[in-house]
Amino acid sequence: MNEKVERLNSYLKNYMALGQQNLLAEQRQLAQQLKELLAVDQLNLNYFLALYRSFVTRGESSSGRLVISDKDRPANHQSEITLYPTAICTQAQLEELPITQYQSLKDAANYSGATDVLLWVKKMQAGTGSSVIRDRYLAQQRQTTVEQVVIGAKGTDLDIEHPCGGWISLAEVQILQGIADLKNGVVGEVVLHDIVSSQTASAVDTLWQNDVAASKPSISYDQFFSQHLGLQRFTKTTQHPLPTVDRQERMSFERVAPGGHALFGLDALIAAYRQDLRPKRKSGQVLIGSIGNGEDLGSSPDGLIVSWMAREQIPVVMVTTTKSEIDLKGGQLAVVPGKIPYITMLEKAQAESSDQVALFEQLGLRPGDRAAFFNTNMVLINYNVFTPLVEQLLEQVGEEQLLTIATPDLILNVKQQLDSSGQKQQFTQLEGAMGSLFLNLDRYWRQHYHKPLIHFLNIGGQDRTQFFSPIKTAFDYFVQTRSDRFSLCDQTFRLINHNCDYLPQVALEDSYYKSVTNVLAAFENCSILELKSLHISGKVDCSGIALKGAVSIINSSDQLVCLKDYLPQGCLVVEDKTVICS
Repeated sequence: MNEKVERLNSYLKNYMALGQQNLLAEQRQLAQQLKELLAVDQLNLNYFLALYRSFVTRGESSSGRLVISDKDRPANHQSEITLYPTAICTQAQLEELPITQYQSLKDAANYSGATDVLLWVKKMQAGTGSSVIRDRYLAQQRQTTVEQVVIGAKGTDLDIEHPCGGWISLAEVQILQGIADLKNGVVGEVVLHDIVSSQTASAVDTLWQNDVAASKPSISYDQFFSQHLGLQRFTKTTQHPLPTVDRQERMSFERVAPGGHALFGLDALIAAYRQDLRPKRKSGQVLIGSIGNGEDLGSSPDGLIVSWMAREQIPVVMVTTTKSEIDLKGGQLAVVPGKIPYITMLEKAQAESSDQVALFEQLGLRPGDRAAFFNTNMVLINYNVFTPLVEQLLEQVGEEQLLTIATPDLILNVKQQLDSSGQKQQFTQLEGAMGSLFLNLDRYWRQHYHKPLIHFLNIGGQDRTQFFSPIKTAFDYFVQTRSDRFSLCDQTFRLINHNCDYLPQVALEDSYYKSVTNVLAAFENCSILELKSLHISGKVDCSGIALKGAVSIINSSDQLVCLKDYLPQGCLVVEDKTVICS
C-alpha cells in the first residue's frame, strides 16, 4: 500500500510540473498511468485531476474571500469581495440574473405540449445517504438481520405505497414517472440514465429486473423499456471513490470517498461534445437532459418546463425555489458586482468563514427583503442549443482548457477515522458542487461572450413540492410516505401535496429521530396536515395524535414517553400548544 501511495503522489507531482511546462503529450501519458493506478474511468480521472489541481493551487488566486454585503460590517477591500444575494440586490443587480418564474409558464398559453422533446432523465443514486439511518427498517422489510443488510441509495432503499396497493421503492416510482410521461403525452420520448456508485450499482441493477408494478402479464422494467417505442434505458454513470488528503497534505488511499455531485455536471458537459455519450435523437427532436436527486420524487421537469426550454431555445437552466423558513442552511443565488458581474452560489460555509451565519440564514425572510432563491440541485440542459455553443468554445480553447474553465469551486470536507492501530486520523475529502461547475462556465461566458449562458427557473411556494421534495431526514420520509400531507398520484406517479400553503418547520432534538424505524413508530397514524411547526426535545411517541399549528413537546428525561399520557383523557389533538412531559 505504501508503494502505491508513493506512486500516486509522484505521478501527481510530475503531472502538475508537466502542465506548467505545457508538455501536454507527456502529461496525457502520465494521466493514463494515474487512471490505471486509481482504477477509474476517464470521467472520474478528469474530475479527480481538476479537484487536485484546485487543491494544489488554492493559495495562488488573487481573489479575496466572498462576504455578504452588510452595512454593519467593516469592509476589508484587500482581502474580501462583496457579494449581493438576491434578497438584498439592487434592481440593476437583479437584472444580471436571467430568471423566469414557473408561475409565468403556467399563465402562458404557448408552452403546452412537448411531444417533440426527448427527455433524458438522470437520477443521482450514487450516495448512500447516511443521515437517514435505515438498517433496522430494511432488516424488517427484507426479513433478515441488521448484520446482513446492505445499504444502497436512499432511492432504492426507501419505499412508498403504490396507488394500486403494495410497496415500491422511490427509485421505482421514478421509472413509473417516465413511463407515465410518455403515456400521458407529456414528452415524445423518455430515456432513463442511472447515476450510481460501487455501493449502489447492484441495488439499481436489481431494480430493473423487478416486474413492472401492477402490470399484467408480468414483465421486468428492463424488458418493458426494450419493447416499448419511446422508452429507453441509457448507459449508467458510475462515481468512483477517490483518494483523500492526509495531515501531511499528501494524497492517501487510507480513506477514499466520492468527490461530490459536480462529477455529474462534468459528465453532462462532456456529453455536449461527445455524441457517443448522449442518446440519439430523431430529426426534429429536441434533446433535453435533466439531472436530479435520486430520492426526490419531484426532481424531474414537467411538460411546461421542457416546452419552455425548447421553444425559447434556452441552453441550461438551474432550478431554484423561493427560500422559506425551512431553508436556512442551503445555497442561494448571489450577484458579484464588477466590470463584468457574475453569479455565484452563496453557501453556509462561506458565511461561517466571515462570521455571517445569522445574516445568511435570515436573508429573504426579513421584512423588506426581496425573495432569496434557494438551490434545488436540479439542472436542465437543452442539447440542441448547448452542444453548438460548447463545440464553439472547444474549438477556441481546446478540451484541457474547457475542463479547467468548468472546474467547480473546491470544497474541503474534513473527516476523521480510526487507522489500523486504532488512532484517530484526519483526512480531507476534495469535493465539488454541480451548481458551481455550471456557474463557473457561465462566468467565463459572460467575460468572453458578454452574455449569460445559464438561466434560472424559480419555483414558487405553491408549486415547490412538485419539483423539490428531497428526503434529508427520516422525518421527511415519514411526511412524504406515511402522513396525511402527501399521496401518490395514480396517473403521474408524482406526489400530491394536500396543503400547499406551507411546509412544517420541524426540529427533532434527539438522535433517536435519525432512525426510520423510530420515526415511523413515533408518528404512526399521526395527522400533520395542518402542522406549521414542530419542536420536540427528547424521545416522544406522538402516534395517533393530530398535531396542528405550532406545537412544542419537551421531554427532559432519557426515556421514551407517550404524548397521550400527558393530554386530557380522550384528547387526540394538540394545536398551538407546548406540552411538558415530565
